[in-house]
Amino acid sequence: MKDNLVHYLPLLILLFAGSGCMAATNKVGVSSERLINLPRGVNVGEVEKHLGIKLRHEFTVRSGTNQFRCMGLLSTEPPASFYLIFSNSNLVRITEPPAVVWTNATFRGKPWQRPVPVDPDERMSLTLLQSALSPSDIASRIEINSQRNRRHDPLNIAPAFLLTAPLWIALSPKMAAEVKQVEAWRRKYDPLLVELGASTTEVERVFGKPAASLLGKGGDIIWLFGHKNPPNVPAGVVPALVAVVFNNGSVKCILSDQFFSISWQALMP
Repeated sequence: MKDNLVHYLPLLILLFAGSGCMAATNKVGVSSERLINLPRGVNVGEVEKHLGIKLRHEFTVRSGTNQFRCMGLLSTEPPASFYLIFSNSNLVRITEPPAVVWTNATFRGKPWQRPVPVDPDERMSLTLLQSALSPSDIASRIEINSQRNRRHDPLNIAPAFLLTAPLWIALSPKMAAEVKQVEAWRRKYDPLLVELGASTTEVERVFGKPAASLLGKGGDIIWLFGHKNPPNVPAGVVPALVAVVFNNGSVKCILSDQFFSISWQALMP
């Protein structure tokens, strides 16, 4: 899996009517107090219910006898970006994502910033080695980002952009339809539907045939699922892309969002 990180703007949130996560404004937020005092030992569903926000799957992997799952949390109000690490389904710590180096790029002739590509394996290892943030650490980072936001300074996180169905329909019905299609693909290729240790047959039963199959390190086989974004979808909309890595015929790890390689994206329909 010596490949590059996929997303040009990985921290974009898509919210639609009926999703259970829709906000009345163009901001999505969590209670700072609830986040700071989030209890450990709870599962993903309980965290989402407690915070009232949908988490993004980043990766699932086994290390020793423990299964680790990393879920991304982004809030625009207060401005914050954290990784939530679950061990054997239980929340064990909240960390900062490993530092991202940005580079200038263009999108449709306009200046844009994107992360410098990194190796997914290396980023996974760095993520699992990140120290746990204490409640005071979390509060401090939220306050620092809030101050930067008030000064209009660049935040140390990618920009968030909340998309609501009424907004997109008003701007462009075609764009709205394509963004909704991406959301439908994300539900179909939900990484949480696949379990570590599953066979190729079991994965095909969930996702169907892979769009591409690659040879990875140490004899790993990497199956790629999902779709690139349609042409009218704005830059930054997280595409529905999942990599399932097999070793000796069973699932070794599952990668998505910031851990799906740019080089793999070129192979997708």
